[in-house]
Amino acid sequence: MNIKGKSIIFVVFLATIPALIIINIYITKFSERSIELIKENVIISAKDQSTHLENFFDQRLINLNVISNMQITNDVLYDFNNNILEKSEKIKFRRNIIVDILKSRQEEQSYLVKTSLISKDNTIIASSDSDSIGDKSVFNEKDIARFKNKETIITDVIENEKVNNGEKSAIIGVPIFLNGEYQGIMASIINMSYFEKCVNEAQFFNTGKIIVMDSKGTVAATISEYLNEDIHNINKPNTLKDVWENLEHKEEPYGLIEYTINDINKIGYFYKMSNSNWVVLSGVEWSEFMDPLNERINIIIFMFIIICILVALSYIFIINFFSKPVYGLLNSIREIKKGNYKSRFIYNVKDEFGEISQAFNELMDEILKNKMQLKLSEESYRVIMEQIDDIIFEWDINNDLITCSDNWNHKFNYKLKFQGKDLSTLNIIYEEDREKFNEIIQEIRSTNEYRECEVRLRKNYSGEYIWCKFRINVILDDKNCPIKVIGVITDIDHEKRENEKLLFKAERDSLTEIYNKITSQDMIEECINNSVEGDKHVLFIIDVDDFKSINDTLGHLTGDSVLKDISIKITEIFNENSIIGRIGGDEFIVFLKNIGSENCIHKKAEQLVKGFRESYTGKVDRYKVSGSIGIARYPENGITFEELFSNADKALYCAKKQGKDTYYIWKV
Repeated sequence: MNIKGKSIIFVVFLATIPALIIINIYITKFSERSIELIKENVIISAKDQSTHLENFFDQRLINLNVISNMQITNDVLYDFNNNILEKSEKIKFRRNIIVDILKSRQEEQSYLVKTSLISKDNTIIASSDSDSIGDKSVFNEKDIARFKNKETIITDVIENEKVNNGEKSAIIGVPIFLNGEYQGIMASIINMSYFEKCVNEAQFFNTGKIIVMDSKGTVAATISEYLNEDIHNINKPNTLKDVWENLEHKEEPYGLIEYTINDINKIGYFYKMSNSNWVVLSGVEWSEFMDPLNERINIIIFMFIIICILVALSYIFIINFFSKPVYGLLNSIREIKKGNYKSRFIYNVKDEFGEISQAFNELMDEILKNKMQLKLSEESYRVIMEQIDDIIFEWDINNDLITCSDNWNHKFNYKLKFQGKDLSTLNIIYEEDREKFNEIIQEIRSTNEYRECEVRLRKNYSGEYIWCKFRINVILDDKNCPIKVIGVITDIDHEKRENEKLLFKAERDSLTEIYNKITSQDMIEECINNSVEGDKHVLFIIDVDDFKSINDTLGHLTGDSVLKDISIKITEIFNENSIIGRIGGDEFIVFLKNIGSENCIHKKAEQLVKGFRESYTGKVDRYKVSGSIGIARYPENGITFEELFSNADKALYCAKKQGKDTYYIWKV
């Protein structure tokens, strides 16, 4: 079978199999999502109603507690329970007030049948129903025991002639305690009007229904035609009874259930209210969703079949139309792969393949032309590289090999060939620069970005190094991974050394070649800013005594010589852990870092004074030179440069005042 026949078979499979897979996935996902939405709506409806009813019960309990906690309620209960007869008129008056309060509450809340205040012996002593005052309440001994245990009670549905004339009702009761002793009960009888209102107003789907039941399954409110009285006594064939009994055995507080009533499949969600154990059950017929869902699925399947047929027919036509010119193009490509760049694809019909033929042939003409130009460019590049000093290098990352252009041999007096992984330890790079260069290599590996780096390279085997600048670019493959690094090495030694000379001149005093005032202050401030708790430093201000007389008597050249000599002595006394500078005509500053002890300060100061005393000037060295020194300590005498300098200057003044030729440590 040729490629044309294989292509037709392949296209047919290509058009049908993916379509079938897509249909299956789509239908599965669509069905799953639809069922999830159904369940979510059923759950939301049940939870919404249960929240309303929980809030309803909570509010009733709050109302009863409010009345129970009233002082007048406690007084009436206490007097009645303790049979205080001399206050009988007062009891009657207070009881009438309580009755008025209970009646006003009942008028405001239509679902309230009766609210009563009950004594500890279970006698109704005040009620919104005056006829019941003096009667015993419906609570039994078990209920009274629960009240004494400080429990609130929400009863199941009651159908009793003594309670709301036999109509479905429920009783909510809260215990009353006074000084920790049980006194009685405040209880309300409610009808089912509020629950019926909630059930009738709940709207979800066409067949959705809400049922409110007590903890035993007795229906409090519903619009279901099948479940009117008791979940255990449904007058139609159903599986709900068995499902519910299983749930009662497991004591689950909420969950999704599936059941049938009168051969109608339904899905529901039940939720047991935490404050009463009453249950809200929502239910909806499966057919409301499955029938439209199945209809949509059938339409989707039909449309996909039509699309598959059309796609397959289109592919067959396209393959027949394209096969001949494609074969011609492939033959030309095979010739080119063999090295025959003069092979051309001939197709003279004026259509898209004609345009492809023209573009392909023009492309091959351009490639042939570029190939010739590339040879010329390579030769030109070789000539140019021989004329410039820059060195081109290439790092083959995969093989970890670095090679350089011939200019390396012209610039450096040795041949180069090494592995990239050894760059950080090679002695061709100055030891202090190896870590910096290795960091650049690691950055290139991790970021694939352009980098520059200035390092010193060994020029010859005698140990001479020159400054060079690396400019590095990364070449990535089609997966965006680095495969090569190409860069340029430029000799910047002359420029670098000139810059170092300029920097030295900018930072140094021109006469003594120690740091000038600005540089000294900047370096001291940087050291202070980087100090941590426990660091101790010392600032010395050194002034040449009577320096003006030396200039006036011996001349400025001699004065300059004295300043140079003093700067040398200061440098000899203080080690590398010090900052030494000239801050004025005859003033010097020394910042001694990380001083070990107070004794060290005195030792350095005495060395300075002694050094001054040993200095003489003049043609016969007969003029004695002396100096005064002011000293301030960090952090005792200041934590900023300004504070330290000010206190050291004050100490210098004290040294001058003591007769000069001495030192003074600031003590304030």
